[in-house]
Amino acid sequence: AYNTAVGYLAGNTGTNDITTGDQNVLVGASTATSSATASNQIVIGYGASGHGDNIAVIGNGSLSAIHPSDDDEVDLGSSSKQFKDLYMGGDLTIGSATKGINTTSGSNVALDEASGTTFSANNNRRGKYTLTTHSVVASNAASATFSVANNTATADDIVIVSCTNNNKIEAHTFNVSSSGWDFFFVNKGTAPLVTDSELVFNFIVIQ
Repeated sequence: AYNTAVGYLAGNTGTNDITTGDQNVLVGASTATSSATASNQIVIGYGASGHGDNIAVIGNGSLSAIHPSDDDEVDLGSSSKQFKDLYMGGDLTIGSATKGINTTSGSNVALDEASGTTFSANNNRRGKYTLTTHSVVASNAASATFSVANNTATADDIVIVSCTNNNKIEAHTFNVSSSGWDFFFVNKGTAPLVTDSELVFNFIVIQ
């Protein structure tokens, strides 16, 4: 049946003991497949149980982490052998990223709308802009279009801009390119947004 079982009671715990299953690998005491007819299951670690055919399981329910041997040296997949979907129930932390979501943040770039509508460069994939308005923006009305200089983006990237003030501001980005992007905002508050209002926008570029 081409099964391999290494360890005390491996595949013979009294639960889902292999009968007609084949091509399974069980390593560790009290390891078990998910059924007696299991096929191509890999189960590693004391007391670990299979999750289904063609699935590999490492460790039992007490396992709290899976680590590489060295810090920042081991890849998960490659450009030619990529993982498919990612399912998470917790936080995602990325360090020293150069693509995708970059945790490196640029300094604050300020602009007074009275002097124009183009922000100077903030060449990071995450950062902050402070805008001092000049024109009054009525309730449910759109602002002028602002241009952002940023050489880290590409036309295929997604740029998200959000306003961190208490004002109800809805930001929209478009014309994303290798030189930056444009955005405007809509005042979703019930009162007009008056001249010299200070708005703080955070942005993030996602590849």
